[in-house]
Amino acid sequence: MTTDELKAYLKTVVDMERIVYLQKQIEQQISNRKAKFGVPSSFEKPSLDTSRKPGCGMIVVGSFVGLLLGSALGVFVGAEGAGGLLWGFFGLFVGGFIGQAIAEHSDQTKKQSSYEQECENYENMVKADKQRVKRERVTIDFYNYQLLQLKKETDKAVGVLMSLYGMGILFPKYQNFVAVSSIYEYLQAGRCTTLEGHEGAYNIYETEIRLDRIINQLDEVIAHLEDIKSNQYIIYSAIQENNQTLHKILESNYQLEENVSKLEAQGSELNSRIADLQSTSALNLYFNELNHRELAYRRQWGI
Repeated sequence: MTTDELKAYLKTVVDMERIVYLQKQIEQQISNRKAKFGVPSSFEKPSLDTSRKPGCGMIVVGSFVGLLLGSALGVFVGAEGAGGLLWGFFGLFVGGFIGQAIAEHSDQTKKQSSYEQECENYENMVKADKQRVKRERVTIDFYNYQLLQLKKETDKAVGVLMSLYGMGILFPKYQNFVAVSSIYEYLQAGRCTTLEGHEGAYNIYETEIRLDRIINQLDEVIAHLEDIKSNQYIIYSAIQENNQTLHKILESNYQLEENVSKLEAQGSELNSRIADLQSTSALNLYFNELNHRELAYRRQWGI
């Protein structure tokens, strides 16, 4: 295989690695989005407050009125001195007791009224939430449909990638997104012309790992994306392209959610209408482009 043919091969492999990684990203994001729908909300059921609080104002008023009435009653029955005072205290006690009873009754009446209103609000919220959950089942069905399509397309993409690796051109140790991107970059930049040998791409890659010039773990690459731009430009560019495509697909789905939520069909009719909406999504356009690209790669490499 000539250097130009090797470059073309590695370019194809890098692209398929990018596609497989992108589809895993899409699947994760759609699964996360789907999980937000159809989840019942939790409402705290109201309870009646049966505690008793003294109505100080009413007790004072009652006691004062009782004192006056008791004193007046004492005068009426002809009580004098200590007897009149006793009638006054008796009126104070009875008046305070009646004031407390009135205050408690008023407080419990207010609490009962408030409790009944809270119960009504609670029932309304529960009912509305059940209706929301029911409506959102359609959105869940929409995302389930997309996830099913994604699995089919991911299986196809993985099949193409494995067939490319199966050609035996690239040593198994370097059959991963990070390694093949770096190796392709070395050849594309003219740093080497072969894979093997002292000055080959494999040796350059191993040396740069030992010297900490590059990152060889994909999760670390993602975490330090801007930092690797100069030394690992190929994978940096691939991930940036993925991010743009992912954003476009998710934005398209957000716009479709409102239309999906209005669907009232069931069974096969619902599936048909979901498929119609899916046909206008950015994800579907991506699938169409991907199928053409994979077909071209299969023809180009005879796989």
